[in-house]
Amino acid sequence: MEKIKCARCDGCGRVASTQEMEPWTHWEELPDESKSAIILGLVHPQPCPVCKGTGKVSAEPGVCPTQEPVTINVHTTPGRLQAILDICRERAKQEEVHGWDSNHDDAHTGYQLSQAAACYAAWAGAGEIFFQRGEHLYLVWPWADKFDRRKSHTIRERMVIAAALLMAEIERIDRKAISDVNRMPRRGDSSRP
Repeated sequence: MEKIKCARCDGCGRVASTQEMEPWTHWEELPDESKSAIILGLVHPQPCPVCKGTGKVSAEPGVCPTQEPVTINVHTTPGRLQAILDICRERAKQEEVHGWDSNHDDAHTGYQLSQAAACYAAWAGAGEIFFQRGEHLYLVWPWADKFDRRKSHTIRERMVIAAALLMAEIERIDRKAISDVNRMPRRGDSSRP
């Protein structure tokens, strides 16, 4: 059975003892002056509850390798669940096969991930119509042409890739928000003006 990097702990096997349970690597990467919560013992590493500290989870067919188990409610249809699973698989493929992990994604601070998602989605739908009519659809592909593989996928595959790119962008935005909060001076912090 194939194993992939655990998304909850970002493959390190440990999470912070905070409510968000973010990967411990996020805390380790903080500048020394921002590690007071660690030094005071307010935050410490603990084994990841998803991968049990191994940093890897099974990539079983039909199982979404996300941070949390997928909960199916009465509004989830088999078609919707399949779409969600396909998006999760595509995201895992982006990370594991192509190496486009959180560190890679965090470098794209100009919303290139969502821009690429828009290009994939437009090419899947309206782009086909525009090009069949001989008109031009102007969306700027954010990277070098060699990374533009929209023509080599079916319409559904393009939509799945677009959704996975949006997921990556949302994850990047969430990591940035956590990072920004952790870098803010706390009340009583001597570094605060």
